[in-house]
Amino acid sequence: HAAVLLLLIVFGGAAIGWTGVVLAAVAREAGAGGVGIITGGTLAFIYLGMVGGPLLFGLLASWTGRFGIAFGTLALPLAVCFVALLRMGGEPSRPSTP
Repeated sequence: HAAVLLLLIVFGGAAIGWTGVVLAAVAREAGAGGVGIITGGTLAFIYLGMVGGPLLFGLLASWTGRFGIAFGTLALPLAVCFVALLRMGGEPSRPSTP
């Protein structure tokens, strides 16, 4: 039980911390004049996925009676984003040092 609890704590910490990293990266890329609107828009999409994803998963699993179809359907947007990122290539931008 202790090993499972430790694993869940580590996974929970990772799940909680990723939004701050994403928002910091978005704010850095947005520039001084657009930080508010860009981070707000990013958060809107993040929370849309957090609220709509489980609902969509439950509906698909319920309608089809199969979890595999629900997992596969929700993996499609991830695959599209993955391919888009691969096609972009290049190095990530680095903040300039003063």
